[in-house]
Amino acid sequence: MSKHSCLPRSNVLSRVCGTSIDVDAVDFAPSARHLVYMDKVYSRAEATACPLVFALNTSPFSFQTQLLTSPLNMANENLCEEIFGPTGGVKLPFSNCKKHCGGAVESANTGCNGNIDPCRPSCNPCGAVAGIIGNPCEIDENAVFNIVNSYVLINNFNTRPLCSLNRTQVTLDGMPVDSLDCQGGNYTATIGNIVPEITKEVCVDRGLPTRAFFLITNAGPWAFDAKFVLEGTVNTNGRLCCFRAIFETNAPIDIHPQPGAAGCGCACDCVAPDTSDLCPPPVWNSGTVNFAVPDISIPCTTSGISPTINFSFSGKMSLLNPSITVQENFGRLNLVLNTRVVAEPSIFLEVVKKTLFCTTACEGLLPCDGTEAAWIASNQDDDVDSEFECSCGTRREEVESIEDSYCGNTIVFGTNATCNSTCRGF
Repeated sequence: MSKHSCLPRSNVLSRVCGTSIDVDAVDFAPSARHLVYMDKVYSRAEATACPLVFALNTSPFSFQTQLLTSPLNMANENLCEEIFGPTGGVKLPFSNCKKHCGGAVESANTGCNGNIDPCRPSCNPCGAVAGIIGNPCEIDENAVFNIVNSYVLINNFNTRPLCSLNRTQVTLDGMPVDSLDCQGGNYTATIGNIVPEITKEVCVDRGLPTRAFFLITNAGPWAFDAKFVLEGTVNTNGRLCCFRAIFETNAPIDIHPQPGAAGCGCACDCVAPDTSDLCPPPVWNSGTVNFAVPDISIPCTTSGISPTINFSFSGKMSLLNPSITVQENFGRLNLVLNTRVVAEPSIFLEVVKKTLFCTTACEGLLPCDGTEAAWIASNQDDDVDSEFECSCGTRREEVESIEDSYCGNTIVFGTNATCNSTCRGF
């Protein structure tokens, strides 16, 4: 599917895209060695839970619908080429307006009197795209859709309500995490109390993290925001056209699994009931799933600093035997999607620890709050230069060192006061 944009092909794009950094008023010291704490990533993993299968029937109240059509036999066709390869058309939007002329012909020159008249294009805002004039692929209630491709663009896939997990549902080697915090669907689990219990001495002796088993149980129920995209051909009014239909949710939709949808689990992937020993009879699925990550790396605690586990949820969705029909409701035509949806909740996980590093960088010289320098900096005129890049030691002369026992840094690396091979993070 190609991307279409209304943005002009010029430097106007820079007004809506790219980073925005204003360091024009910031002075930078010359490059020097510094001790800094940074979050070091010790483990990064993804996992997928057993699928949830549910029925979906769209309606104009919960979904927004868009339809693009192109005749297969028209030259210079773009939509059909995107779907089927080079064939040659023009894209025409689908309108839910319908003609109700009953054979009568009215003059377009007569006044509309503020009323919408589907029989007269001049009084019908949908006239030009509803097949009244100029649309070779007018859709009516007898249109037959043949779907050849479908996919789902997920905007959001998460538990409902958001942040519904508690710490007892999250375990490491069978032990619940110490605490579980969640902001906007992003979880942080602290594990300081259980790190000594799971740390292996053989790993510590070699300066290596310990592998552990991470498990989340009964996560859910789930909800999603998504676009369902379907492509293929449609036979309407004796003409064969290609189409792309997009069904987009107006609000989060709750997932209600069907009986037997996950009765077979992940072991055999069967859907229908099976009498074999591998596949027990289908059972009702409550909409909750488990996540298992068998080998995440947990570093030891150093200087009272323990690792944390950060994770968030997402998902994948696919359509099973979808069909599109056209339904009339109070004189309006609506596309309706009927399908079974296979949803696979997924998790993204990282183990991080605040770690001490020795690095070479130039520090931004920001004035202390409440000082005259801070007042001057906050009241000077802003002169933003979008091309400016921060550079070391170019904006202020190097400040001479002050020989005073009350000023300066106090850093000791054993008997070595500089950064070398002994300056490292653990």
